[in-house]
Amino acid sequence: MREVRNRSQTLNFLDRNNVATRNSEATVLHNQSSINLSRRKFVICTEGKDSGVKAQEANLSKLNNLENVI
Repeated sequence: MREVRNRSQTLNFLDRNNVATRNSEATVLHNQSSINLSRRKFVICTEGKDSGVKAQEANLSKLNNLENVI
């Protein structure tokens, strides 16, 4: 009986780890797609415009730093 209980606890532990891993991977993918979307917006917002370009460049620099952390 003890062996069955231990096996069950081990499987539950592994299941929780798998869920946590999948959640982490989904978070990274979500962050990556947000960065890519922000880059596209940066290109669209700054094409042919002088005003606000410096602010957009600063935002892009922050995104690059975030990507390095990920």
